[in-house]
Amino acid sequence: MAASGKRARPKTLREREEERADFSGGKRRMTARDLLNSGLVGLWADRTDIKDSSSYARYLRKLAQERHRE
Repeated sequence: MAASGKRARPKTLREREEERADFSGGKRRMTARDLLNSGLVGLWADRTDIKDSSSYARYLRKLAQERHRE
C-alpha cells in the first residue's frame, strides 16, 4: 500500500515496458509473442539439407563462439 493508505494504481503496460527497457540498457527485451511473430520460429522448416535443427543450431553457436575468441 502507498504511504497514504490507498492502494497504488497498477502500472500500465507502457510503464512496465519502459522499466524493462531501462533495465536492459535501453533495448526492449523480446517477448515470446515477439519471437513467434519475428519469423525466426520455423525458419529452417523447409530446409532439406538440415536433418536435425537442434544439432545444427549447436554447431552454429560453436562456430560463433570460436570466431569470437579469435
